[in-house]
Amino acid sequence: STLVRLNLVSNNIEDGGAQYLAKALQFNSRLTHLLLSDNQIAGNGFRQLASAFPGNFSLTFLDLRNNLIQDDGMSQLAL
Repeated sequence: STLVRLNLVSNNIEDGGAQYLAKALQFNSRLTHLLLSDNQIAGNGFRQLASAFPGNFSLTFLDLRNNLIQDDGMSQLAL
């Protein structure tokens, strides 16, 4: 079986965990839904995640609610 949905809501991932997750996402071609709300992810974590998305064409839903995102992190994700 293949993992297509990953729910990591409220796991206190923070920027360090987001960095590891970003590395994994670069090589994942099946994940369609990623739920990361309430994880204390801030600017550096968002930059790391954003760097993984250009090579990931399967992700169609990303939930980043209630993290520590600010304008700089949002601008990274918008690219």
